[in-house]
Amino acid sequence: MLNRRQLLVGAAGALVGGMTLPGRAGAQQAGRVALSDRLSVLTSGRTNVVVLSTADGPVLVHSGAPESTDPFMSDLKPLSSGRVTTVFNTHWHLENTGANEALRQAGA
Repeated sequence: MLNRRQLLVGAAGALVGGMTLPGRAGAQQAGRVALSDRLSVLTSGRTNVVVLSTADGPVLVHSGAPESTDPFMSDLKPLSSGRVTTVFNTHWHLENTGANEALRQAGA
């Protein structure tokens, strides 16, 4: 039986891993792709960040690359009415944990 964390990490990994955006090969574009009313993917630089909107605030899977922290935080503002509550890092690679400190300072 899966616990809640395993389910969330698996679902987020499947969404990000299976996602193909046209014209993205080698591109350094930034933006937001809405997957549903509550689920989005923020693309900034070399990584994707899954954002689940909850009543308590957004829950993120990863936080993006360090050089993309400022654009990422700007893209995140419309999705966060308040502050980010939780950030899940599935592994330690810098391109996935780059904005952790900025999010922590903002209250995550």
